[in-house]
Amino acid sequence: MRQLKCTGPLPGRQMGAMTLFTAIIVLVLLGLMLMYATRTSISEQQIAANDLRQKLAFHAAEAGLEQATEFLYANNVLITSSVEDVFTDGTDGWLAPGVGRWRKCADYVSDFDNEDDAVEIDHPCRGESSDTRRADSYFYYFDDPNLTGEDPFAMQIDTNSILADGQRVSVRALLCVLVVDFNPTTNGGVPVSGCSTDTGIEGTHFMVTLLARGQADCNQNICLAEAFVTEPISNFSAMNGPPPNVPLTTRSNFEGLGTVEVVSNPNAGGVGVPVSVWASKNSSCSASVTSLTTGGNWKTCEGHEYYGQHFAPDDLRCPSSNCSCDADEAISFTAGSEDVIGIDMFWDEQFPCDLFKYFFGVPRSQFEFIKDAAVVVTDCSGFGPDSFGLFWVTGDCNPPAQTTQIGSIHHPVVIVSAGAVTSLNNQLEIYGIMYVTDADPAVSVAELSGNGDITFYGSLIVDGAIKNFNGTLSLLFNRMVVNRAHGIGNLAALIGGWTDFPKCWNAKGVGCP
Repeated sequence: MRQLKCTGPLPGRQMGAMTLFTAIIVLVLLGLMLMYATRTSISEQQIAANDLRQKLAFHAAEAGLEQATEFLYANNVLITSSVEDVFTDGTDGWLAPGVGRWRKCADYVSDFDNEDDAVEIDHPCRGESSDTRRADSYFYYFDDPNLTGEDPFAMQIDTNSILADGQRVSVRALLCVLVVDFNPTTNGGVPVSGCSTDTGIEGTHFMVTLLARGQADCNQNICLAEAFVTEPISNFSAMNGPPPNVPLTTRSNFEGLGTVEVVSNPNAGGVGVPVSVWASKNSSCSASVTSLTTGGNWKTCEGHEYYGQHFAPDDLRCPSSNCSCDADEAISFTAGSEDVIGIDMFWDEQFPCDLFKYFFGVPRSQFEFIKDAAVVVTDCSGFGPDSFGLFWVTGDCNPPAQTTQIGSIHHPVVIVSAGAVTSLNNQLEIYGIMYVTDADPAVSVAELSGNGDITFYGSLIVDGAIKNFNGTLSLLFNRMVVNRAHGIGNLAALIGGWTDFPKCWNAKGVGCP
């Protein structure tokens, strides 16, 4: 038999080789893809973890800001308190030189000199990038011996106790006592002209810049994430109109006030033009003063004539028992049954019909806005020398006999007496502004009456009626007390001031000192 030889290709073997080669290539590609996916997954997990840590640090910083803001709310009147131990519990005096909670940045310039010094980065004064504003600012410092181990630069809040494990926050603060001039003819009409550490500035208006450093994923002294957030907080007045400029303002009448002595504002009508009473002569208003007849024993004069010396005493009280507006030096006075009306009795044809809006900035029909901003009380029985701030009295205001002082020079009150009766009796000193009003529709007429020796250091505004005052009423206008009372209100964050990227604090940025 003949044998046949195969001389053609072997297709079966060639197909098997290609399958093996393809499988190897596919396995290599799958391995590479798996390695890439693994690396991408790990990278994404790391990014997600870092983002989570950063968010936790940011939220810790925000929590610190919120709690520090509430701390300032609770101590609003103390922030720029310049006198220590006026309050019986000794909590005031935050701005008292050398012993308060604020220190001048200008006294700690050396802390910024050494770039290798950690204090240079952490010092709160670095939170102000402007050399000029920093030199005129204060930083918060409270070295309490009862707080062993605590950071004296940090505000006294305990946010860490409410944060999750591994989160931390510390908040520091800068104070700018604003230089304010509401006179449109000066300073180009610009009311705020910067900060000041001048002890002559009253501190009525201020701004506190909070600096929060939040940390997350912390283990002992090592934290894997940090966030820095700053926010300026400023105070605003509940009385959004101008501060009272005279001792007595009345929309209806002032007859029946009995024996009255009024120390005028010596420059209320212009330089050297005193004003003691501002009364309505506006016939378009629902009520106005029909005449300037006082119907009592009246005398008005200037401060140096009342005190018998060029300057008022530090406590504003009469240094002797002889303080009085003598008839020989009085500006306006009663002589027998006649009244001698001087230039200080301002009977105004342009008197505002809505006196509430004039002083508070909202119409009397919207009085609830001011009431909501005040401490609401039903009567005046709880007032005393430690009282301060804005109060709204819904019922009759009749301070009890044991109350001899309400408010103080450095911590005055604004009392809005919105009940039907405001009756001041016995011996009583009031520091600040009292506003008697019938803005609440539930009260038909708000009446002021009294029977005692009552002394106002500040201003009395009667947006109601004066019924009968049988005692002695002394109204002593004092600009410092009125300005401080007028500044009473609340705090709010400045629009556009919040930032999570502070230029200089805790970072040596370009252009930072």
